[in-house]
Amino acid sequence: MRCGQSLPLFLPSIIRPPGWDRPRIDQRKACDGIIYRLRTGCQWNALPAEFGDDIRVYRTSLEYCTCLSASKFARRAG
Repeated sequence: MRCGQSLPLFLPSIIRPPGWDRPRIDQRKACDGIIYRLRTGCQWNALPAEFGDDIRVYRTSLEYCTCLSASKFARRAG
């Protein structure tokens, strides 16, 4: 199952901090790379090239975690 079939497409709407002026990588490939890493337990730098640049997939995973943590916190506070 591909990432886009199971997750909502709110992820590209994450607000990026100032100074992050590089364009985003393909979010579907990044999400597939994150799922691949979670399933296999491989290191970030061992991701297959089909998912894109490993460091950018890693940074995308950090953005997702930050966004999901913030929304979880907001639901508890509200």
